[in-house]
Amino acid sequence: DGRIAFVTVDPYRVSIVTATGSRVEGPPLPFIPVAVDRSLQDQWRQLQQQPVASLTYGPNGVSAGRTRPTFVEPDAWPDALPPFLPNAVRFASDGMLWIERAMAADQPQSFDLIDRTGALTRRVVLPKRTRLVGFGMATVYTVRIDEDDLEYLQQHRLPD
Repeated sequence: DGRIAFVTVDPYRVSIVTATGSRVEGPPLPFIPVAVDRSLQDQWRQLQQQPVASLTYGPNGVSAGRTRPTFVEPDAWPDALPPFLPNAVRFASDGMLWIERAMAADQPQSFDLIDRTGALTRRVVLPKRTRLVGFGMATVYTVRIDEDDLEYLQQHRLPD
């Protein structure tokens, strides 16, 4: 609908610029910082070392495959995570802004849902081993991963 959302860390807040150019600044949003412990560091290392899709160019053309990225350990770890990490903000088809929260290693994917005024309207916590993959008209799509690491696409009604 032409809106742009700016989400800041300090303070954790959402400001929205409407299609007409007016700016709406939401209230500061509550959050409890997540301590960066050993399990969170191990989870980050594991994610950084997962193979990623890649293209290889050679004399016989292009081939698709998966490569393991170069892993570089950080020089120092922060004491705590900010309220959200990169690529955490998505607009749903109903206009609500979904902000994926930074969570402890053993916690499921969680979201703050923000309305057109920048206010928190609810929190959504997905089941463990489930992740958000997109939105449809009045629906949200998730992928559930079973104990054999098979993935199942699921469709749900957007929360009211």
